[in-house]
Amino acid sequence: MSFDLDFVETFQWFSFLGFMALSIAVLARDHAHQIAIIWYINTLFFVFFVCIGFAAESSNVRLTEVCGSYEDTCKHIYKMLISLDDEVNLLLFGLALAIVPQLLTYVFGILSGSAATPRYVSLAGKIAFWSWIKFIAGLAGISSAAPFATWLAGKPVSVESLFAGIIYISFAFVFAAIYVLLTERIPAVIKAWSGKVGDFANRFVTRIHKFATRNLPATPEPHPHSLTRQALIQFLKSDAVYDYVVQDKPKA
Repeated sequence: MSFDLDFVETFQWFSFLGFMALSIAVLARDHAHQIAIIWYINTLFFVFFVCIGFAAESSNVRLTEVCGSYEDTCKHIYKMLISLDDEVNLLLFGLALAIVPQLLTYVFGILSGSAATPRYVSLAGKIAFWSWIKFIAGLAGISSAAPFATWLAGKPVSVESLFAGIIYISFAFVFAAIYVLLTERIPAVIKAWSGKVGDFANRFVTRIHKFATRNLPATPEPHPHSLTRQALIQFLKSDAVYDYVVQDKPKA
């Protein structure tokens, strides 16, 4: 493996590694578990495809030919694992299916006062974003595995072939850090510094929501106690229990 790098290539290496380090620092305080998951997915795909790639390189066959009679199936699966366009389309389709009907239902119900509050919008966005991050982490492992498997098979490999894996894993952490900043850190700062403007915006949104849902029946709050406990509490509060206690109270 040749490690001859010019200044531009060296700068690129350290730039992506620097971005990855900064992103990990952003995540480390409150999202250490997510860091571990990203690394796990990356190394899982790396080890798996190194083994398959080494077998393919040793036999001088294509990667999917290792599957034998199931080569067509392996080609399809492999394409799904490395296709950025397919992953983006799948995530956008899922988001649209989960969010757009709810938003349209809310908009169309405003005038009649029957706008149903959209549910799980933030959850759908969170699932989509983290699915994208994990896809990039897996793609990084696959991209790094190919040149490493070639090197293990005793064939020449250039250091430039490792760039893709470094870039993808860096982007996985950068995307994760961006998500945390957009959903946690930046909103907290805005809320702390917004003052009266933020209060006015909240009141304005609340009034619009009340108008949009004015004809919906109020949802009763769930009682904290079970029916059995409620009945027991009511019985203990009744006059019959009080009279019984007073009658049986020993006289001084």
